[in-house]
Amino acid sequence: MIYAIMWFFSSFSMLFISQRTIKYVIALCLVFSFWFLASFKGAGVDSDYQNYMDYIQEAISYGSSSRGGSIFDSLANILNKLSFPLTAIFSIYALSIPLKFFLFRKFGDMGYAIFIGYVGFFVYLHDFTQIRAGLAIAFAYWGVYYYYSSGKKILSISLLLLSGFIHSSLFSVLAFVIFERALTKNRLLIILLLSVSICAVDGLSNVIANVIQYIGSNDLSLYYQLSIDGQVIKPFGLFPVFNLVLCLLCSFFLRGACKQDKLTDVLMKMFFLSQITWFLFYPIPVLSARVSQIFLFSIVFILPFASSLILKNKYLLPLLYSAIGFIAFNTMGGLMKPYDFIF
Repeated sequence: MIYAIMWFFSSFSMLFISQRTIKYVIALCLVFSFWFLASFKGAGVDSDYQNYMDYIQEAISYGSSSRGGSIFDSLANILNKLSFPLTAIFSIYALSIPLKFFLFRKFGDMGYAIFIGYVGFFVYLHDFTQIRAGLAIAFAYWGVYYYYSSGKKILSISLLLLSGFIHSSLFSVLAFVIFERALTKNRLLIILLLSVSICAVDGLSNVIANVIQYIGSNDLSLYYQLSIDGQVIKPFGLFPVFNLVLCLLCSFFLRGACKQDKLTDVLMKMFFLSQITWFLFYPIPVLSARVSQIFLFSIVFILPFASSLILKNKYLLPLLYSAIGFIAFNTMGGLMKPYDFIF
């Protein structure tokens, strides 16, 4: 119930409150509320909670967990030495929520529409559940913003590197920035259509299995087996198809905007990559879902601009996407369990 209330109040206040100061204060209160809920959630609220507690215990007992990453392990040991509650690490990683909000604010009046798109499921998927990825994504997208909008290249690269050290999968964003010029939208469109076609005929499963067998690496074989055991994704489920349709629509209607603004162009390319990785890497569900979600976050920035052009209202597409995402992940998918405080 608390999740539905937060979604409804976030959407309602951003849509219908016109006075800027009041809207900003309410948005700050909502951001603090999300941070508070993510910081002090109980053990049964999400499926990753116990995993992180295990990482913390390993880091304290052995110096590192080998699963949480060096930054996570260091924070766990610092909290332990300072005699802070170990669950305080959730409060630290939940700072991803205000970090993202203040990034949204950089987009002017579009920021509140971006916020609506964010609170549907991204806040729960990343900032409540996959907390390392959530914080890493916040730094990575700040890095992308600085690189293409303000020309602060050193700061940008530093943030992108930091995001990769927080969660290694975010090095994919740094790689994207390095090779972005070669990734024209026409090329990405062709690759996307090929990826969807390959996925539709299940054209890569045997190829990947044969390549791994040919290489003969026991470690690689083990990783591949672990990545597919118990992992099932539906590449052509309703929500993935909805994302694919939105990607194609946005690429068409934002052609002019992409030519005029480099940051919009880059975010659209990231949206393309989210779809390519989802369909192309489908035989390895862990890789497909993880990398795709990193680049899919770009959609919250894209939708308000597309909505303004298609529907003449910047809020409608973000609201629709937010509602469908909330239903798909929370109501039907059971991403979040009934909320309970840790105290």
